[in-house]
Amino acid sequence: MKKTVILIHGYLTTKDDFNKLEKTLINYYDYVVLLDLPGHGKYHRMKDFTVCAVLNYVEKTLEFYLARSSVDVIGYSLGGALARYLCLKYPAISKAVLLAPSNYYFNFSVPFKRHQYIKSATNKQEKKTFKQNLKTNDKIAHYILRHYLLKKFTLKNGVTFCKLIKRINQAPLDSKVKTLIIYGMVDELVPLKSVRFCFNNCSNPQKELVLLDGVGHVLLLGAKNFEIVQKIKQFLNE
Repeated sequence: MKKTVILIHGYLTTKDDFNKLEKTLINYYDYVVLLDLPGHGKYHRMKDFTVCAVLNYVEKTLEFYLARSSVDVIGYSLGGALARYLCLKYPAISKAVLLAPSNYYFNFSVPFKRHQYIKSATNKQEKKTFKQNLKTNDKIAHYILRHYLLKKFTLKNGVTFCKLIKRINQAPLDSKVKTLIIYGMVDELVPLKSVRFCFNNCSNPQKELVLLDGVGHVLLLGAKNFEIVQKIKQFLNE
């Protein structure tokens, strides 16, 4: 049977979220499908970003490929929450990778987590390295903030995002799909309780939660992107 992997990006970003991962996946799948959610991407208009449009789009895409192949799903941020939603509705999915799934959002503990991370250094050199990791993360996060979020965010699409997450979280809790969840412990947007929620509500024994120190929300674009890609590759090939 042919193999497909569907990748779902985050809120107000694009399929470019997966630039570091796409080339790796091409070697293992017959079809690598990078979605541009309604209202996102080069040729989309933000007015097309509605709860019904998003859910219908991801469901129809998944149904198309499930009829022709085995399917894995990978989602980042909002895409992670959507990937989990698909696992609940379509247990025929083979494997799921959830990268900082935003089933909950707003992380007010970030300053404390950053301080805790630097304080955990055992010597001056390690402390310097930890600070550099945060600096690299912040540089990428600020770029995304300026070029995507600040340019595209409106109160209307912000409300739509909240409604979409609410709808997603109304789905049945228990996922039976093999699942890998990866989370950066200094994530600026998604709190730890979001990934705990996803992990605790997955009954498949082949589930794993990876927590990465010194990593923020820009998982696949940050300093530890190689480590993350290798972990995803290992999970998908098991």
